[in-house]
Amino acid sequence: MLELDMLRKVIIYTNGAKVCESASLSPNEVNILSELIIYKEGCSREYLLQNCWEGKVVSANSVTVAIANIRTVAKQLGLFDLIRTKRGEGYQLSQPMRLLKSKVAIIDRAKGLIESILFDIKSNRWLFFINLSLTYVIYLLLKIYFEAWVS
Repeated sequence: MLELDMLRKVIIYTNGAKVCESASLSPNEVNILSELIIYKEGCSREYLLQNCWEGKVVSANSVTVAIANIRTVAKQLGLFDLIRTKRGEGYQLSQPMRLLKSKVAIIDRAKGLIESILFDIKSNRWLFFINLSLTYVIYLLLKIYFEAWVS
């Protein structure tokens, strides 16, 4: 079974009782894999360029480099044909893969959101009076995350 842990940015390969975990992938490589998982029929190079670099201006070669890096990581796990090139069309996964979000990943994501909000509060001291309201909002976000995970 192949899984992509999006928040920890690793590929997890389970072969019988043996579980192998890849080296970390870059955020763009994780985005590419998640798009290929969602769109099983494949994605064009242009689509991946527009949707996997989140507003950054990149060259057309960026997709080729990212795909090469993903293939290298996959080969380290013994997966020699994870991504298939569809000539003139784009890329496609050669085997099923699922997205995974672990409890640890959800907690890390929530922690990152909180740290980001607190940094914004500290850097804008005049917004200090909003601190109490934001703390309550953070509490509600965490509550929603954990309730969604438990159910």
